[in-house]
Amino acid sequence: MSRIKYWAYLLNEEGQPIQGANVSIYEAGTENAVSIYIDESLPDIIDTSPQLTTNEDGYFEFWIGDTDETYGYSSTQKFKINWNKQGITHGYNDYISIIPSYLPVDITDTDTIKDKTVSNNLARLWENHRNDASYYVHGINAVDKEDDSITKNKLISNAIAKEWEETKWLKWIYVTDSIAAEPNRGYLIDAGENNVTIHLPEQPTVGMPVAMATINVNNTIMVNRNGKLIFGDTNNLYLDLDTSGLTMVYTGESYGWMIVSEISGISPLDGDAIEISYVPDSYTRDATIIEAENELSLSAHLKGINDKLGSYSSTFNVYNDGWTEELGEFYVDIEHNINIDFPSVNIWDTDTRKIIFLVEIESIDANNIRLHSTTELNLSVIIRA
Repeated sequence: MSRIKYWAYLLNEEGQPIQGANVSIYEAGTENAVSIYIDESLPDIIDTSPQLTTNEDGYFEFWIGDTDETYGYSSTQKFKINWNKQGITHGYNDYISIIPSYLPVDITDTDTIKDKTVSNNLARLWENHRNDASYYVHGINAVDKEDDSITKNKLISNAIAKEWEETKWLKWIYVTDSIAAEPNRGYLIDAGENNVTIHLPEQPTVGMPVAMATINVNNTIMVNRNGKLIFGDTNNLYLDLDTSGLTMVYTGESYGWMIVSEISGISPLDGDAIEISYVPDSYTRDATIIEAENELSLSAHLKGINDKLGSYSSTFNVYNDGWTEELGEFYVDIEHNINIDFPSVNIWDTDTRKIIFLVEIESIDANNIRLHSTTELNLSVIIRA
């Protein structure tokens, strides 16, 4: 429902107001009196002429209803306004537009400067489908997401644009309690006060990423597989390293979630860095392994877990300009820090790509060996515990 107000001042030729003049409102070109409202909201109407009389300022006003009103008119209806005061003035204006004609905006108009009016109908349609990913909008189809062309311009729905914007990188969220993980999200986990469980998405799609980073592991942090496999196994993961992180991607039903990147914030000289940061439910740390505090104890730490990781080995390169001459022969010292008096040593000639036997090996102590040769060579030396 709406009413449109019309007002005017009736003045003489000298600009003086004409009080008490009769004002009649007709349909354009006729003497058919128009039903006018005397207020913006009251139901009272006047439907016989003259409908109004000017006040002491020569002023008059009235309201015309549109088609939603009981006594209303269409936007195409024009009007005639007639005034008369015996012996003073008379006249009329015909074919006056009072009710605005709201036409739908031209959706092909690219002008961005001039103001435009949009019909309620068109505005409602835009509102209904502005978040629709595939609605057919005024001759424009939603973009084909399978199209890999990067040259032609395309128009996309707000829904697709929002989806692409949110997934172009991981959005990180700080959590201190258990949470259901969402795709394309990273979780900064603070388990300082509570146990925290990250439930992986229940219905993941292939290629879906989820990331985690630990801030505090005072309490248990579990990554719940939520019915899917992790590395093809039915165990959950436990994160037990401070300031470490990983990114998981879902690969499908047969293998499930896999870790595609991992980082540990622990110093490489800390023995805990040797521990795996994600373990099965049954994992218990081997407390008999001494914590590494420096390079030497790290070597001992590595040697102490040979049964877990296999023999520790190091490879060194010796170049022909690195030898020291002494009494017509040459020697070079290698510090291996494996902490064993007689390590296993293999020597390759990097020029001939053959194992060489014309080099004498001397064990100086548990962490150093010396090579003796009659000539300077380019060697690759592999030392194992």
